[in-house]
Amino acid sequence: MNDLLALAAHNTCVALVLGLMVCGLTRVWRRPPVAHVLWLLVLLKLIAPPVIPIDWPAPWRVEQTQAPERIVVNSPKGVVNAQDLVPHFLEREQTGTVIFTAKTSPAHDLADAGEWLSWSRAAPIVLWIWLGGAAGCALVAGVRIVRFERLLRDTLPASERLSRLTDDMARRLAVRPVPQVRYVDGVAVPLLWCAGRRPTIALPTRLVGQFDEKSTALILAHELAHLRRRDHWVRAVELLVATIYWWNPLVWVIRRQMHQAEDLCCDAWVRWAFPDDTKRYAEIVLQTAESLRPSQVVARLLPASPFLRSLSLKARIEMILESRFAPSVSRRTMFAVALVAFVFLPLCVQFTKTAAQAAPSDEAPAAPCETSFLAKRFQHRVPFEIGRTQTKDGGRIEIQEVWGTRPQIEIGGQYLVRGKYTLPPGERGKLYFHASASGPWGKTASLDLQSTKVDAQDGEFALVHGMAGPGFFHLILTDSDRYSRWFADVYFGSGDNVYRTKPTNDAAESTNVETLHLPHKVAFEQGVTRFAEGDDITILDVHGTAETFKPGNMYRITGTYSLASHDRASISAYTTAMDSANGRSHSLKLQSKVVDRGDGTFTLYLPMLYRGWPHVSFYPAEGGNGFGGNYVGTGDSVLKRWWDEKVTD
Repeated sequence: MNDLLALAAHNTCVALVLGLMVCGLTRVWRRPPVAHVLWLLVLLKLIAPPVIPIDWPAPWRVEQTQAPERIVVNSPKGVVNAQDLVPHFLEREQTGTVIFTAKTSPAHDLADAGEWLSWSRAAPIVLWIWLGGAAGCALVAGVRIVRFERLLRDTLPASERLSRLTDDMARRLAVRPVPQVRYVDGVAVPLLWCAGRRPTIALPTRLVGQFDEKSTALILAHELAHLRRRDHWVRAVELLVATIYWWNPLVWVIRRQMHQAEDLCCDAWVRWAFPDDTKRYAEIVLQTAESLRPSQVVARLLPASPFLRSLSLKARIEMILESRFAPSVSRRTMFAVALVAFVFLPLCVQFTKTAAQAAPSDEAPAAPCETSFLAKRFQHRVPFEIGRTQTKDGGRIEIQEVWGTRPQIEIGGQYLVRGKYTLPPGERGKLYFHASASGPWGKTASLDLQSTKVDAQDGEFALVHGMAGPGFFHLILTDSDRYSRWFADVYFGSGDNVYRTKPTNDAAESTNVETLHLPHKVAFEQGVTRFAEGDDITILDVHGTAETFKPGNMYRITGTYSLASHDRASISAYTTAMDSANGRSHSLKLQSKVVDRGDGTFTLYLPMLYRGWPHVSFYPAEGGNGFGGNYVGTGDSVLKRWWDEKVTD
């Protein structure tokens, strides 16, 4: 949502700068064909996606407070959590615990965050107003186009003499196909209409008998010049941009400049086709302006190219009589303009803040800014502990300070986290502030302040998140496509709300998984079962980090078994993936247990990494396919019918 609004603001600012440059250039270099192409590029910039980012030093400086003190405290390894078991999180580890404290207050940053929060609330309203206005403009334009098409169908076709004259003018200007000509009562000035199946020149009925054949030929030549120049294609782009940016006055300024240059270009084509009738053509333009007022119908028809618009008539007459510029753009000039378009249209300007480092000071910490909403809200500097930290490809996240509505990280609190990041060279990414939920509250909506795009290789961040239920805070730095690649992942918290360093061997893994806090008793539903004769598995109890079976959680499954078909077997807890692409994953040692023939009990741990059907099954001890199992689950994670079982009424 914010990305769309930011794109519109960015493109508007860049288009404004380009427009000022084009305006200055065209005042010095008075060539309407070139001016028209340049203004068209400015219009296209409004809808061009930013593809090529460039860093530009910001004209402002950012005051930066003293860096916080850091106290490094070694600690033993803690428990492992379900996300530790995801395959792409099994590559890096970092031992030790870091506790951060600081002397300074983030008053300025909190004030900025307050502005972000206010904008975050207003952004959906602004976006819906924008989309509603665009939809309304599109509807109005569509209705007007349909009405004018119906009007054209009810009009009289041109006389045979006028049709021959149009064919002659089309051959002289090398225009194909030749448009039809119709007399229309609903317009006051001649216009070219290309929104229908066939291009049409609409001549006002009042013009019949007012001009002789030569004057009519000059008017037709002007409208045919619009068709030769493909101005009707430009009308389509105008309609699109004007519908999207209906609120943007820059669009109307650009369109006015384009129309003025466009009419002058068509006048140049008339001078080229009738070099001896320049003065007479100027008189026709003046006579048309004096006797006919452009109607509202023409002004509101965006796809139309009229003979006369509400522009400076004096400037147009002077250009007709005095100027001798070529009616079209030369190949060399067009190549230069194409090169400019290739550079500027995909351009994305991003400002790099220049930090002004403050000198160290022994003074007392400053109080939060009283005028800032977030400074008033986040009044507590929260001591925190760094848990599991993983880095990849040179990515890094450094948490500098945490402010909150409560003095420690706990359920019900809201927290502002500030720090620095480092991206791998040449990468663009996104930084997320997440809470790995161990409960149903994990389905809550995500706020804009919980993530931010990062394009510079090194930078600072400020993110906000609330803890609505049991879980663990962490920051993750990924590429611009969410989670397709990650560069750094840092868990933090206080007390029991910290994910610890992941284990490095099977013994540590077993110890940590067994001490994992599984607070929820899962009310599971029995699914299908299938066993060899004499075999059986009964599931008695399931506890997990969530009340139901869902991806991203850990479960402890206990029960009894009977094994008669094999001397030895492995009893294992796995998840049959709903999507076959997720079928391969890291396996924990405590997911399986080797048992001998007979009866016994088992306790297995199941990390549910993807959507699927949990089950406890027998497998040959030496490896191979399963030979019997018991499926359980909750909701749609219960397998209630075997794949090879036919449905009967």
